[in-house]
Amino acid sequence: MGSREVTGGSTGLTGDDRLEATIVADPRPPVPTPLPSRVGRYHVDECIGRGAMGVVLRAHDPSLDRVVAIKLLHAHAPSRDGAKRLLREAQALAQLSHPNVIDVYDVGTVGGRIFIAMEYVAGHTLADWLERRPPPPREAILDAFVQAGRGLAAAHAAGLVHRDFKPANVLRGHDGRVRVVDFGLAAPPREQEVQATLGSQDDDAADVRMTATGFVVGTPAYMSPEAHCGAPADARSDQFSFCVSLFEALWGQRPFLGKTPKEVAAQAANGEIHVPAGADVPAAVRDAVLRGLRAHASERWPSMEALLQALRPPRRRIWPWLLTAGAVGTVTAVALWPRPSPCERAADAVTQIWSDDARSRMQQAFGASGLSYATDTWQRVEGRLQSQAQDLAQARVAA
Repeated sequence: MGSREVTGGSTGLTGDDRLEATIVADPRPPVPTPLPSRVGRYHVDECIGRGAMGVVLRAHDPSLDRVVAIKLLHAHAPSRDGAKRLLREAQALAQLSHPNVIDVYDVGTVGGRIFIAMEYVAGHTLADWLERRPPPPREAILDAFVQAGRGLAAAHAAGLVHRDFKPANVLRGHDGRVRVVDFGLAAPPREQEVQATLGSQDDDAADVRMTATGFVVGTPAYMSPEAHCGAPADARSDQFSFCVSLFEALWGQRPFLGKTPKEVAAQAANGEIHVPAGADVPAAVRDAVLRGLRAHASERWPSMEALLQALRPPRRRIWPWLLTAGAVGTVTAVALWPRPSPCERAADAVTQIWSDDARSRMQQAFGASGLSYATDTWQRVEGRLQSQAQDLAQARVAA
């Protein structure tokens, strides 16, 4: 079953806490506890986040002289559920080594409370970044989400499903690099024996009981139809959550406008996508996102890689950076070499034009663009130019 679009005006970013809160097996609020001055060997600087199961602290590692982020379980959190979730996050992250996934450094216990120490990112969540006014440009939004998608793809390649992808679970550093975080519910699909019970029509997220051996299983506003039904999630479920997030970023509202988890679940299952009129979103990007929002997983993109290929910004956009860096002169020199003539000295001229210095300057120009796909593009361009330079030099000698 495909998606059914409902076109209308934009209502702005929704802020319904009932839909944005991650569902927990035991929704009782944590008992406030004072922050420790130390967690193991780490010196605590400040609290930078709080959740249902614990807190996130900025701390200093004196052994390696670096700043780290520490997730520390609440002292009065449900011990079995909280411990399993935090340990699962550490185990999931330990399987991944990717520039778009947060790094984990350490796991341990202090005072009976489990903690994990991980990479500290100076920046903002994508959720906060997208709320800036004026909002980030479309190309920057696409680039950020492509990076996040690569992190998800890496998790899928490691046999993991995130199951709670949303802008609040993605960090964007001040350097522009994006990292996917909060793998507390990540698991191989075979381990997801999920039971779900939905309450009445007016129930909110706190009254929705969804447990997977006690773990958090998702955020209603971003969950796939199969996740809403309590079925095991797979990589295509992450893809759905990714596309809900990207839709929200590009169109300024979520695709499903229900006020309760049950209403959102019904709209997602029926493919009732509300597309705002007049949005400046390229047709190719629009089609790619809408396919990822199909109600049936089999109708979505076969993989995150396939979706990212459809979303990748046009490569021609890197050329303005070459112009500003002055590298276009090198490109022009290579492209406008005169036709081969029977002069062996001309072969030396080719070598002088396409020199190590020219190659280095062009590579730096690509890197200075700051675009996530600059390295891949440079590798292709370099190979092509190198091949053409060799062919031209040989042709001149042969002549």
